Amino acid sequence: MQMTNRAKIATTALLLLVLTGVGAADYYLAGREYAANLTGNDPADSGTGAITGTGSGVAKAEGANVEDVLRAMSLTVQPSEDLTFLAQVSNEQDVRTLVVLQNGDRVGSVSWIDGDAKTAFIALKEALLSAFSADVEGLSDTTVQQPGSPTRNILTFRDPALSEETLTFVRVRERLYEFHAADGKEAAMQQAMDALTTR
Repeated sequence: MQMTNRAKIATTALLLLVLTGVGAADYYLAGREYAANLTGNDPADSGTGAITGTGSGVAKAEGANVEDVLRAMSLTVQPSEDLTFLAQVSNEQDVRTLVVLQNGDRVGSVSWIDGDAKTAFIALKEALLSAFSADVEGLSDTTVQQPGSPTRNILTFRDPALSEETLTFVRVRERLYEFHAADGKEAAMQQAMDALTTR
């Protein structure tokens, strides 16, 4: 069933309201100003538009070796120069990106940054608020706590105006991941996401 323009506007307004509430909660819990600026025009960040690690928050724990984990799952990885959303909330040289292949077919990609992941995640959500189109679907913003695993903040959605692939962002400890799942390959990428973020 096709949505009318009025229904699309109402849906978009509702999504913005929900995300604004989530962003406000993050702001309150973080106890700091939002550090996001996708345009890079904030004079406070010396014109870089970047977020760097501050050493505060969760105690440092070394993140998973992404390449080793994926190869252990019989997946092939290749370095990528693809544009990422993470590059807009961190120094581009800090972002690592790999294309993920299974039997020679693209499954998706994974990008990650290490440092002040909490601030970067807040910045990312603030930036996406104004970027979502009326066609965004599957939007979910959750915190997952499982025994024996670190707490994960997970934002996932699909928006054809932003990407042809399903996007998932996961904050775990001091690392923030950006996952792209190719159409029909979501299950394989979910396994990769779980392997990388639940240890």
